[in-house]
Amino acid sequence: MTKSQPMPDQKLSKEVLELRFNHKQPEIWAQAFSANARVWKACWALLFLLALSFALNIVQAGRPANVIIVDKLGQAEFYHEAASPEPPQDYEAKHFAEYWLKLFLSRDAITAKEDLAQALTLMNPKLQDKIRTRLIDSGELDKLRDAYVHSTIRCTDVQISKTSKDRKLVEVTGIRIFTALDSSKKKLSEPFHFQLVLDAVSRTEQTPNGLMVRFISGKWGNENINENEPNQPG
Repeated sequence: MTKSQPMPDQKLSKEVLELRFNHKQPEIWAQAFSANARVWKACWALLFLLALSFALNIVQAGRPANVIIVDKLGQAEFYHEAASPEPPQDYEAKHFAEYWLKLFLSRDAITAKEDLAQALTLMNPKLQDKIRTRLIDSGELDKLRDAYVHSTIRCTDVQISKTSKDRKLVEVTGIRIFTALDSSKKKLSEPFHFQLVLDAVSRTEQTPNGLMVRFISGKWGNENINENEPNQPG
C-alpha cells in the first residue's frame, strides 16, 4: 500500500462524514471537530483551575488573620497570626510586662477604667478575682471619677528569668509620673518595683504574646501587693 492510497479506516471516516454532512470535503469538518475538542479540553482545564482557586480561598479564609493593634497613642503594633505555636520569647515577655504594668498602674483621668479592665483580662482568673475585689474595696475606682490627672509609666529596668518550661519571672523597676491637667501642670513622681510571674498560654487575639499574669508582688508609692505562688516567701 503506497502513501498516496488512503487507509481503510480513513476512507470509511470520509464516507461517514460525506453521508452525514453531504459535503465533498470532509477534511474541513474533521479539522473543525478537532479544534472543538481542543476548546473543550481547555474549558475543562480552566474549570479545574477555578475550582482549585476557590478551594484554596476557602482554606485561606479559615486561617487566623494577622492582628494589627492600634494603642491609645495611635501606634500600630503587628502580631503574628494567633494560631502560631511558637512559645513566648524573652522579648515578648519584656514587652508584655511593660504593657501590662502601664495598664495596671494607669490612673489617667480619661482612660484609667478601661486600662484597668484590660489589665484584668490579661490575668489568671483566680488572680483576676482577687485584684478586682481589692480595687473595689479600696474605693480607688470611685476616686478616679474626680481625678483630673494624666499618668505616665516609665519602665527603667526589666530583668527576665525562666522558672519552668511554661513560666517566666519578670522583675520591673520604674517610675510613675502624675501630671495635673489643670493650668498648674503640677507633677508628682513615685517609684515602683514589681515581680510578675507569667504563664505561657495559647496565642489568641486577646493574648497575642501567648502570656498571662499568674502571680504578682510589688510596691508602688505607699501601696504594695503580694499575690505570690503558694509555699513561696512573700
